[in-house]
Amino acid sequence: MKQLQTESFSVWKRKIANRKPTREIKNRLLSVNDLMEKLGVSRMTIYRWRKSGRFPEGRRLAGSNLVKWSEATIDQWVKEEGL
Repeated sequence: MKQLQTESFSVWKRKIANRKPTREIKNRLLSVNDLMEKLGVSRMTIYRWRKSGRFPEGRRLAGSNLVKWSEATIDQWVKEEGL
């Protein structure tokens, strides 16, 4: 019985891993790490931009110290800055 459950779980896990999203996420929230990768800058550069007021304000997630940025807001900011 235990072997059967393990096999069915591994099959399910493989299916989930290979699944493609059914819809595109239009406006996801980006972390600092996501911003670093997207913009090609360091964490300190993002923090300097925030401190100087040059960078869009992020949203603090409820009940935590995490700050996330709307991808649409960042894309608009990139267009305006000409980056």
